Amino acid sequence: MSVTLRTRWMLAVMLGVALATAFPVSEAAAGRGDKITATVNGHRVRFRRGQVCDGATAAGFSIVGAQKPHRLGQTLRGLALGCAIDVSTITSPVSPEFCVMGYTEIRFKPGVPTKQWGGSNPDIQITLSPVSGGRLQGMFSGTLQPESGSTAPATVTNGKFSVVLGGDKCTNPAQAE
Repeated sequence: MSVTLRTRWMLAVMLGVALATAFPVSEAAAGRGDKITATVNGHRVRFRRGQVCDGATAAGFSIVGAQKPHRLGQTLRGLALGCAIDVSTITSPVSPEFCVMGYTEIRFKPGVPTKQWGGSNPDIQITLSPVSGGRLQGMFSGTLQPESGSTAPATVTNGKFSVVLGGDKCTNPAQAE
């Protein structure tokens, strides 16, 4: 199934947010206990605290995790999830009708080789639990189609996230100063 233009636009925005906001956030600014874990193409990815940004409105929510560069030659990974659902209205575990997921690998070296994958329902599955104490938790998995730099799909399994909504500076630029 090919990814629609709308889905590509949403993936581009979410991945742009990953690169623009995840790197400058300090460890102290992150939501306490924020984390995203998954296995992507057999590689375990894990993002915690300062590597995780989230945002939620009545129109939907998004969560982005991205690594910070530490050395040349490193492969930086980023994962973005978003769903069109008001998370404040969830009363039992739910799988939203429209969600998108994107995954990026950037080789931190001259030339910046990049691989990107993306997908939406029904190729991906995201299940959300009701918000409790300002914390949103969920599970995700699916198959992401290649967008650039690769011809093979990416398989995401055992995905889990737990974030304190609004608990980090990346959701409010006025706080970041």
